[in-house]
Amino acid sequence: VCEMLGDLGGPFVELRGPVESVADFYRTIDCVAVPMRVSSGLKIKTVESLSLGLPVISLAHAFEGYEPSDRLHGLAEFSDMAEALVDLAFAPRDRLDALAEASQRSHTKTSAVIAETFRRTGDLVQAGRRLIVIAVDSRAFVTDSIFNLALISAHDYLRRLANVVILVVRGSAAHVADNMAAVDRFRRVVVGRDLHDAEPLQGTLAALGVDLFDVEAFLRHMRPKVLMVDALHPAMFRDCCADSVAISRSEMIAFSEGGGAFEVPGAGYRRAFVAAPAMSREAAAAVAASGAEFLFEPIFWRSASIRFPRVKARGDTKTVALLGTPEAPAVAMAAAIVKAWRLKPHVVCGISEVARSLPEDASIPCARADAYIAAITSAQMPPPHFAIDLSAGGLGLSLCREFLERLRIPVVSTAAVGLHGSLGMRTLPLRATTEGELWQAVRAFAMDPDAAHDHAFDAVWRDLEGDHGWAWLWRYCSRLFETDDAEFA
Repeated sequence: VCEMLGDLGGPFVELRGPVESVADFYRTIDCVAVPMRVSSGLKIKTVESLSLGLPVISLAHAFEGYEPSDRLHGLAEFSDMAEALVDLAFAPRDRLDALAEASQRSHTKTSAVIAETFRRTGDLVQAGRRLIVIAVDSRAFVTDSIFNLALISAHDYLRRLANVVILVVRGSAAHVADNMAAVDRFRRVVVGRDLHDAEPLQGTLAALGVDLFDVEAFLRHMRPKVLMVDALHPAMFRDCCADSVAISRSEMIAFSEGGGAFEVPGAGYRRAFVAAPAMSREAAAAVAASGAEFLFEPIFWRSASIRFPRVKARGDTKTVALLGTPEAPAVAMAAAIVKAWRLKPHVVCGISEVARSLPEDASIPCARADAYIAAITSAQMPPPHFAIDLSAGGLGLSLCREFLERLRIPVVSTAAVGLHGSLGMRTLPLRATTEGELWQAVRAFAMDPDAAHDHAFDAVWRDLEGDHGWAWLWRYCSRLFETDDAEFA
């Protein structure tokens, strides 16, 4: 501007040209006049002067968007500004000091208005956002683990419905830092700052685009519409998500906790569910203690997500997985039937139990559901030829059953309720409710070609792939995202 003015000068005009520091320039003057009557946007010179606490004389237009605190902040015409400048030039210094204090008040009030506007904008964004947070164990980033397979399936489904953030609340930050491919797949990943190795790995995580947050502060700030709980954290019980729907997947929580002694979030949420493929004694206790509702829902959305290197069985002996409690008479009976047909039984017990040999036969191996699934996914053990479910929905065993059926392993059911409607059919060999029927079912799998039972298992397979449970969740969340103040049946 000074170059454009050329040699314009005089005793009352000083052409300063470019300055190194705006703040240093403003310290050399006594008052700022902003004679702007027509322009667009906020006036930078106005806010600069206010932020430095200088006396300001301004036309009303130049003060638009700011909070006036003196009549000289809203003059109507250039002539009014000229007269005000003359008056101020001959007024006592106290008038300048009073005008500077008015500028400080204007800056404070304007800053408060801006902060409130950002807060209200944030509230509007939060109220309308489609956000789901999945709280997980860090092992969800370890390739081919049951945690990883379950998260991949849930994430692939839910990301079509909303923005999904993976919140690591339990385990080791190293599991995240060492698995860049998993971080890239899930995209939005946050690690709880209280994980024991989170702070030392902060730089590594930041390079992967992973942030560290206090879990409670994160949940309070993000306020997700849906919080899917695959792993627990104390913050979930501190009333920090009053507008969120909590869905606790008890099977995944049990695998994360390594046992069945846990509580699930309930009070303090808009609505709370306990979701599992089948009701267990522990799940029923969690529902009763939390006040949550039970939701029949499989762990996996599609069987295609369960991919890992599978080892083939060696030798001609077929193995049979018996899902149940080692001390249960039914398990001992089933083991005897399996051995009678020259098959090899392997007992799989629930998460809340201790793996021990059968009282009647110590030679029969026994493993907990988490160890059994891990052995299969890590290629240390081949999947069984078929399985017999004697668990009555034991914690961890309903996940084990679903896992096997997703691998297309036939499961003989001894109960009338469970993950899919096919359990209600009367067709052998997949349904056996008496000792005689169980004998016939084992005989069929031992003697008949595998292809002979495909027609019976096809019904189970179609039901498993029929989006059972997930379709309800999709409908519920869609309505939840669209309507803010309603409760849904």
